[in-house]
Formats: sequence, C-alpha cells, structure tokens
Amino acid sequence: MHSVEHTLKLKDGRLLAYHTFPNAEEEDEDEEVKVKVKVKADKDNIDKECAISTEEREQEQEQEQKRHPVLYFHGYPSCGLEGGVTSARSVARAGGKLYAIDRPGMGKISSPYYYPYNKEEEKENENSNSNSNLDTFVENVWELVEDHGWNEFSILGVSGGGPYILAVLASYLQRMEKQKMRKQQDQHHSSDNSNNNNKTKSRPLPLPLLPRLRNVCLVCAVCMSAGSVGSDNNGIKISSGLESMNTLVETASTSRISRFWLQMFAVTQGIMNNYIIPIVPISWIQKSMTNNVADQQWMLSSSNNNDGKNKYLSNYLLARKSMVAQGKLLSYPGIYDDTLIVVRAHHTLEDIIRKHYNNKNDDDNNGNDLPAVGIFQGTSDSNVPLSHAQFMYTSIFHERSKLILYKDLGHLSMIATKSDDYAAFVATTTTIKS
Repeated sequence: MHSVEHTLKLKDGRLLAYHTFPNAEEEDEDEEVKVKVKVKADKDNIDKECAISTEEREQEQEQEQKRHPVLYFHGYPSCGLEGGVTSARSVARAGGKLYAIDRPGMGKISSPYYYPYNKEEEKENENSNSNSNLDTFVENVWELVEDHGWNEFSILGVSGGGPYILAVLASYLQRMEKQKMRKQQDQHHSSDNSNNNNKTKSRPLPLPLLPRLRNVCLVCAVCMSAGSVGSDNNGIKISSGLESMNTLVETASTSRISRFWLQMFAVTQGIMNNYIIPIVPISWIQKSMTNNVADQQWMLSSSNNNDGKNKYLSNYLLARKSMVAQGKLLSYPGIYDDTLIVVRAHHTLEDIIRKHYNNKNDDDNNGNDLPAVGIFQGTSDSNVPLSHAQFMYTSIFHERSKLILYKDLGHLSMIATKSDDYAAFVATTTTIKS
C-alpha cells in the first residue's frame, strides 16, 4: 500500500516518525503498482495526465479533514508501516484516517530515546528505564496530537502495541481528571469573588482544552499483568514465547547477563528482518513463522492464487524489513527498549485505568465520558494467550468494555481477517459498553 512518511521534531530535539496512507479506501488489496491514467489530448494527440480541478481538489481535502483520526501503535517488533498492511484500508472505509507511529529507534527515521546504553547498562542495580521511556513516548504522542490540533481522536494497538495503548489511555484519564479539578477550582474562585467584592483573587491560567480520546481498540494485545503463560478457550494452557523474555526483562535491572541476552536478541532481530527474511522464500517463512495451527491453515489457504503467495504476509514482512537498527549495525536498536516495555510484568499506569473504570461516577454526560474500549481476540492465539484479553476485560476495565472473541482464529489470522470489525469500532463507536 502506498504510504507517506512524516516526521515531527519533538521538544527534546528528537524525531517522531509516522505514516499515513493516502487513498487507502480506494486501493485494491491485490494492487502492487499505482498506474497513472493518461488520456489523449483532442487534436494534438498529446498525452496528458487527467487534470483535477481546483474545486475538486478542495473538496477532496475537505473530505480528508473530516475523517476521524486514528493513531496506530504497531506490534512487536515492527514499525509504523505495519498499519498499512493491517488496518489503513479498513479504517478509511469506516470513515477514519490512520496515523501509524514508529516507536523510538524503530523504522528508518525515528530517534531512539535519550539513553546512554554504554554507561547505564553497565551499572548494577540500575533501573531498566522502561518507566521513564514509556512516559517519554506518551508525551511524544501528545505532542503529535497537539501538532495536528485535533479536537478528538482514537487509538488502535495491535499485539505488542497493547502496553502503549494502555499508557496513552492512562495519561488521558490523568489529564481529564486534572482538567476537572481545574474546572472546580475556577468555579470556586468565581464563587469567592462574587461573595467578596473588595478583594479579588487572581484567576489561575486556564488549561489548554483537552482533545477528546473517543475510542480505544486493543487487537490481540499483550498485557503481561495477565502472566506469561495463559490458556485457550477450552482451558488448555498455552505457553507463548513471552515466558522466557519476561524472565529476562524482570531481571534486567540487576543482572548483566539478562541485559546481555536482551541486547543480543535485539541485534539478531534487526539482522534477521533486514538481511535474512528478504531473501528467504515465503513458503519457508509460512512454515516456520508460527506453531499455531489456525495461523498455519490461514497462511496456506490464503496462498491459493496465481503466484502462490500470501499477499498479507508478504506485505507484513515488507513492513518488518524497515525495522532497522539506528546507527551502527551492532548498536542497540529500538527493539531492546521495546522489549523492556512490552514484556514487563506490570505497569503502574494500568492501576490508573483500573481506578477510573471502576468508578461509575467517571461516566457523565458532559463531554468527559470515558473512552469506549474494544478488546478483539482470537481464541486460538498462541502468540498472545486469550487470558491477556480476559484479564484486561475483567481486571483493568471491570467489564466496562466490549470483549469480542473469534473462535478458532490465531494471532495473524485474527489481525488479518477481522480488520473491518475492529476498524469500524475504533472509527465510529462513541460510548462505552457496560
């Protein structure tokens, strides 16, 4: 799919890269090359590009501005181009526009966190910085929202994008609470001034209007608070690849050995996705990419076309190819930082969400209602066990969300085949489902 990469210079001097996908609604799934249509001129027989009138162009721009903005948080490990494969077309058809962010150190342009690896990583008993890095990223997201001047927006996270979705939601709830408190202070200030004409207290500066976070969508999303070993819909235990990574992440702050293995994992993932996968036949990848039966069946059934390729998988691997290490090949790419955040056992930001969604008074009719939350999950997912979705639904959102389960679908098959469902939710839903 045709994509445009944008950059925003952040307040700290770093670059935030994100992707948009023009004409996503009109692009055909099997289209590989955009062909410019030409028509012959009248009597001179000269080829001309079809001209679009100024009025038509203005109408297109106006229609584009009316689309509901959806921020996309990619999986692990990947980059923003993934959004063009998974969701851009479906979001556009639902009336939205996808903005797929490259997380720090991922993609070709995004700046890594300010993090002196060579010094800090050698210190024993040093915090892994996953908290501060996650906070930094969330603030960068708000800078992007502010830069666009949106009045409202929604967020969509796939797989490893789950913890980032929860972090942005928690930040929004904190800002919403702060705005409510300031509003109450302003009302109290006005009341005091009306009762005391002789002494006028100085009014605090008003807070900038908080853009409304309308919808939150979690698709096969990682939530390590549920544990690294889960179960399927039949109660059968599923051990995903997250278990061993979780052990390394939880000991990284005190163990040089754990940090070393995490660094090696990050480097090898960069090499694998940039140099090895592009030259390996797709049929080999289909057989080795997952042990999930549902995903394997989907891959094979989706390959019954002229060239024998699964188009979705081909484009997905192309997106992952852009997940390059920043700087030198043996530097620590963004995958290292991403691992420390995505596979961490618990984030305190989840407690903020839990408090708000457990408080029935937080849902009012004054424009500050809680964002609608949709949790989409395949019941046969072995990459991210079903227990992660169930934990978020019951423990974090206290069932004040919508849990949508798809029987016998795995990780990739769920994300690939049900994009119209979760895109419709994130682009159109306006109220929470109790």
